[in-house]
Amino acid sequence: MPNWGSEPYLISIGNHVTISCDVIFLTHDGATWCFREREEYKGVNKYGRVCIGDNCFIGCRSTIMPGITMGDNSVLGAHSLLTKSIPAGEVWAGVPAHYLMTIDEYARKCKNGKGHVKYENENKRETLIRYFNTNLK
Repeated sequence: MPNWGSEPYLISIGNHVTISCDVIFLTHDGATWCFREREEYKGVNKYGRVCIGDNCFIGCRSTIMPGITMGDNSVLGAHSLLTKSIPAGEVWAGVPAHYLMTIDEYARKCKNGKGHVKYENENKRETLIRYFNTNLK
């Protein structure tokens, strides 16, 4: 289950978005407490919206920092720390997350690579077991 942070009203999620397990959405910089008692910084806080476009995927245990936008048709890989906005149609991953490829390159890689299994209306479990018993011994 995602962690929506202390200001969930600053998060917007588009249509057809998958958010994997343990994703963290941060909308504020809590470290400002270190200096906000000093007179010149009294009451200083830092907040930022998090905006996720349409048709996006966010991998498990990723963290999205304040002020970030994920453009439409984008992917964030598992265990990533997103500190910069992702343009539409790109795949990013890492700590910190960085550009890997376009969504079209990723689609071709998945279709042509090892582990591509098409099952549409078949039983998913039976199809996967048959595939892995046949192709990946």
